[in-house]
Amino acid sequence: MPPAQCSDDQGAKPPPAVVVAAVETQAVDKSARFIGDIKAIQSVDLKARAEGFLEDVAFEQGSAVDKGPVPYRIEQDQYKADLEQAQGQLAAAPAEDVAASGAGGQAGGLRAPGGADQQG
Repeated sequence: MPPAQCSDDQGAKPPPAVVVAAVETQAVDKSARFIGDIKAIQSVDLKARAEGFLEDVAFEQGSAVDKGPVPYRIEQDQYKADLEQAQGQLAAAPAEDVAASGAGGQAGGLRAPGGADQQG
């Protein structure tokens, strides 16, 4: 070999040794365990505007709720009783007004004709 070709071959390294393995198919468990806290991105707190006992819950806790449907139903018995009482008081109010105006006329008859009390 000529001296020029020998100088090029001397600087070259042999290729690295490579280990070859056959590919095998097997099941892989894709689970991982982490410690942490999970918090929902969106949440809502439902607060009652009226007191009472729950009669029906129309959703499951943790599930998505759409706008519109009533989520809770409160027992109506107490509200119906309060409504009937208020309606009774409203119906009795004109009768009490008539009775009060009639009593005022009777009380006026007890006064002296000048309109002033005669206590002295």
